[in-house]
Amino acid sequence: MAPTKANDAFVWQQFTNLGRPNPKKSKRYRCRHCQKDFAATSVGRPKEHLAVCEKWQAMQQQERQVRDDAGYLPSYSEAIQKKITEVGIQHISRDESHSFAYDAAAAIIAGGRPFSLFESRRWRYFFTRIKPGWKPPSRAVITRILPDFYQELRDEVCKRISSSECVITRWGSQYNSFFSLLRSRDPARDWSIRKDVRDELRSQDCPVLLPEAIRIIKDNSFWLKLETVIAVLKPVNEFQHASEADGAGIAYVVNRWLQIKHKWAEMRGADQFPDIPWDDIDAIFTARLDKQTYDIHWIADALRPDTTGPNSKRPPSVFARVQEYLRKQLKNDNEYHRALSEFTHFRMRTGGPDGLFNKHSAVYDDGFKPAMAWQCLLNQGSILASVAVKVMNTLANSVPSERSFSAISFIHTKARNRLTPMHDDMQAFIFMNDRVLDRLKDQKYAHKKRWADLEEKDWLELEDSYLELFVNAHGKKVWMDGAMAAINGDFEWEGVLQSTGDILYVGIEVESEV
Repeated sequence: MAPTKANDAFVWQQFTNLGRPNPKKSKRYRCRHCQKDFAATSVGRPKEHLAVCEKWQAMQQQERQVRDDAGYLPSYSEAIQKKITEVGIQHISRDESHSFAYDAAAAIIAGGRPFSLFESRRWRYFFTRIKPGWKPPSRAVITRILPDFYQELRDEVCKRISSSECVITRWGSQYNSFFSLLRSRDPARDWSIRKDVRDELRSQDCPVLLPEAIRIIKDNSFWLKLETVIAVLKPVNEFQHASEADGAGIAYVVNRWLQIKHKWAEMRGADQFPDIPWDDIDAIFTARLDKQTYDIHWIADALRPDTTGPNSKRPPSVFARVQEYLRKQLKNDNEYHRALSEFTHFRMRTGGPDGLFNKHSAVYDDGFKPAMAWQCLLNQGSILASVAVKVMNTLANSVPSERSFSAISFIHTKARNRLTPMHDDMQAFIFMNDRVLDRLKDQKYAHKKRWADLEEKDWLELEDSYLELFVNAHGKKVWMDGAMAAINGDFEWEGVLQSTGDILYVGIEVESEV
């Protein structure tokens, strides 16, 4: 890349213009330091001379020593000249310069950094130390590179998605797909006995999949298995809708998980579906519960007034979580111990300090929502209420697209508020998917052929990665595991029920085969 005019002027100042000895010859210049003269048509020859001029080098070395001793940071142009005197001029081709600019812009975009990052004097000085003569990209250049980088990453994401042989979508999509398929049973049977369909089945040009499709339609066991899947997923669907209702807060997350487990326990006790491997389902459910609920969910559940009373018990692990959470939130030991005491009285409805938690307290009024109940106690001086109000006002949105909105809010800051909506969407796409692709490039799953061969902790991690990739890319690839299993005579409950992973907190999308 050609040096700037300011750098050229600095170089020319080190030489005396001797003019042209002959109109047909080039101008000649004399070094002000070593008095050597030579012909030159551009600034390149003078720069090369300065790089080997001993007197110039000695003078610059002395000046640098004085500045370094004083802690002086040179300007961009001075840094360029310093590097030139150390290693000489480095010629950079246009293609190489563009490649550097593209990689630098990609790092800025993927990291969600301000586009003006490289415009600061210190960054420019840093790059000059590494590669003299190269100018890092400005915000305008990065904006021009953004669409190309977006397309490159999008092609990689689409390739990853299209190469996935089987993808189980998040459970909500599965339930709707299964239910829609079940409702098409009678129309499908009517279609299978139509004369034109039977004639096509007997013809030589019969489509390859037509006989298999008709066999499945006439197979009663397939429809029975489909009804079973729908029955198992129905509680999940109902409580998912409840989690998306207006005002659904974090206090009800654990309760919805436990309600689903309770519904399944009732189905198991009634022996309604004897072919369902309930032990496997319980193991998957427990793994997802541990993976997707945190201390704050269990604490919020324990702080709900309607879960208290002498006969309402929680496992010891919940109390330990409360202790740890309060310790983090309350740095003062006196406040911590008082809050812990208040929590005990709150759970047992035994009065406590100032009688705030007696059984007739307004906090236990069914007309109050948990957040409002704790707000009332906060106004009465409760220490525990100061923590509970923060917890209860935390939203628990189960829609995975919320991650996209959060990313856009992070990216479209004041420093980048000039981005157009289209460019903002591009950067959000890149910011989210670039990190996911990095995780998926990990080769620790390479020797595995199916997700069922993975360890439990491995497929949980893999699910989370593919969740982000598929949701971020707005790509959905619905695969009817029920239909395929019916063809093979082997219905994989684990594959279907893994997709219940977002039971009430985030959506889950899973790849069936690695």
